[in-house]
Amino acid sequence: MKGKFINSWLVFLILLAFTFSSIGITPVQAAGLPDTTADVVYGQAGSFTTNTPNNGGISANSLAMPVIDKVSVTDGMYVTDWANSRVLYYPAGSTTATRVYGQNGSFTTGTENKGGISAKSLRLPIGVAVYANNNVYVADINNNRVLYYPAGSTTATRVYGQGGSFTTNTFNKGGISANSLAYPTGVAVDAKGNLYVADRGNARVLYYPAGSTTATRVLGQGGSFTTGTSNKGGISAKSLSNFLDEVMVDGSGNLYVADVGNNRVLYYPKGSATATRVYGQGGSFTTNTVSGISADSLNQPCGLVVDSVGGLYIADQVNSRVLYYPAGSTTATRVYGQGGSFTTGTANNGGISADSLFIPSGVALDESGNLYISDQFNNRVLEYFKEQLSNGGFNTYVGSGTIPLYWNALNFSSSDGKDTTNVEEGSASVRIGGSSASKSLSQTILLKGIAGDTFTFSFWVMGDAIPANGACMGQVLVYKNNPQAGPGTPDILVGTYTINCPTDTFAFQPMSLTFTVPSVYYKVVVKFTYSKPSGTVWFDNASLTVR
Repeated sequence: MKGKFINSWLVFLILLAFTFSSIGITPVQAAGLPDTTADVVYGQAGSFTTNTPNNGGISANSLAMPVIDKVSVTDGMYVTDWANSRVLYYPAGSTTATRVYGQNGSFTTGTENKGGISAKSLRLPIGVAVYANNNVYVADINNNRVLYYPAGSTTATRVYGQGGSFTTNTFNKGGISANSLAYPTGVAVDAKGNLYVADRGNARVLYYPAGSTTATRVLGQGGSFTTGTSNKGGISAKSLSNFLDEVMVDGSGNLYVADVGNNRVLYYPKGSATATRVYGQGGSFTTNTVSGISADSLNQPCGLVVDSVGGLYIADQVNSRVLYYPAGSTTATRVYGQGGSFTTGTANNGGISADSLFIPSGVALDESGNLYISDQFNNRVLEYFKEQLSNGGFNTYVGSGTIPLYWNALNFSSSDGKDTTNVEEGSASVRIGGSSASKSLSQTILLKGIAGDTFTFSFWVMGDAIPANGACMGQVLVYKNNPQAGPGTPDILVGTYTINCPTDTFAFQPMSLTFTVPSVYYKVVVKFTYSKPSGTVWFDNASLTVR
């Protein structure tokens, strides 16, 4: 896509081949990573150049020091809005929250423990995890507890760390044990519903079987549930500092822990309390130094997420960047927030923009591979689109495939709403005859991309007695969504790119147009129109490429 995009060599081909009674689309789905320029911003009223806390006042659109965000399994995003003592839920595609946790249903308050400590209150929460059917876990750090909310409810029905009480917030209630917590931060749930909690104040990670509030496994304390020693026994593959953040479980049950105080991320094979891979310390399990900024270094890493192929994203907060590591590697190959440089760690490098970061704290991915970053000190969450092709009404194809679409059934329109008699499909083309109504054949394709993408649109056309320009044309219409839109609000048209057919009578000849889009986009419409009462036009072999 953009010149700096690491996968710019990829070419995505959409073949719109008009055949006997159908049009086939053969998309090639991108295997690339999200671009390093953000496409959507949450918390700043659509602006990439402001970083105002609670921009416009506390509302369903504002954020103040967001810490960690998660994308739910099915339909939206959850953000811990730390300074507002709340968690916000955003439906997919919207930058306006529709559900709030911790403020008794109000989007205009940010009160700590509003109404008193209860199953509805929060006090500066940090971690959030979403399990099957959108059940939610929240690490309520300053109440020394983790809360569980059934899907759709903002009232917790289970509490960890307080002996079953929703009205206490005691640090290590009853003493350090398998039931106590001290400043819990990160939470993660595996495929079977088992819960992992980063218990920061006790320098440990606890494992709870599904549904239980008593831990049965501990990492960082040599197997003991009654100690909370930072780097117990010295810095090693078995120790943890008392400054932990995110925990992440991949699809195979392997665990990642952000050991912030030791400037490293640890990887534990499923079921093990001994790390076998370390990020940020040059392969050493016995050091915790910050020695220069590079593709191998970390400075207080926090947010973690693993993609579908095992690649790891780490929010390297003090270096104001997010790093991407290919599966199994501890050397990053992509950097967000530093203009492509692995040797700088400048906050808002180049100024506040869609390319900059300032102490990022969380990372998340949705099912399409789009990346979300909690840009904490800029009081925003940024979304980065992954390159992909899909057909809006049908399926997404990886590699090659054909989606049969029938023009008359799905894609034909007429200005009078009824004139279909002058359109017919032959063995090798589509014919549109003149009539009193303007007729068009169109195909909508969901295709996310960024400013600077270059398209080539081409087709063959033959005409018989075609009037002046404007009567016959092929077009590509490019749209971006309206992030502030309510229901029914139309998409924003980025550009219309038109090829006018020749006039008079002519044999089949090729037509082509190359253009560059000026903005992010998520949808293109390919359209062929004939609008005169006389003459006949034939279209064939249409294609659209983007690089």
